[in-house]
Amino acid sequence: VTGVQTCALPILACGGDEIKSIVKKSKAGLLSNNTIEDISENILNLYNNKEMRVKMGKNGRKYVEKYFQRKYITQKLLKSIGRLNNE
Repeated sequence: VTGVQTCALPILACGGDEIKSIVKKSKAGLLSNNTIEDISENILNLYNNKEMRVKMGKNGRKYVEKYFQRKYITQKLLKSIGRLNNE
């Protein structure tokens, strides 16, 4: 998912909870039930709405830049280690 977001492309997902969570938090794509009808409908929605595709792509790129940079991940790791040391 983050690879697609890095490329500033919208996501069309029908997967597990982690994928759904990222798509919802980032506002970077559409979630589908795992049916031909639902997936087809979302493909057509993306195809027919360039503005939505661009916006979702930008949202995904911003999300990755904010939450998947080494600096951010390192800070979260250090906070977690600090909490463990205080317990």
